[in-house]
Amino acid sequence: MCACVLTARLNSCLDEVRSVLGKSVPEHLMIEVILRHNFSIEGALNELLNQLGKGWGYRFGDGIEDERLIM
Repeated sequence: MCACVLTARLNSCLDEVRSVLGKSVPEHLMIEVILRHNFSIEGALNELLNQLGKGWGYRFGDGIEDERLIM
């Protein structure tokens, strides 16, 4: 698949996720999760909302803790 198609899919997913979460999650984390869920908006939102609901800092797949997320 061409890079321009992947970029368009990512931007479309980012727009959808952003419309739900606003600025409560940094964009780089949204991208990480969207890619991990193979552009599934539902899967990405489920993971991000679960992390926010726990009130914990978000964890990357590599285990490095990022900034604390507060809604």
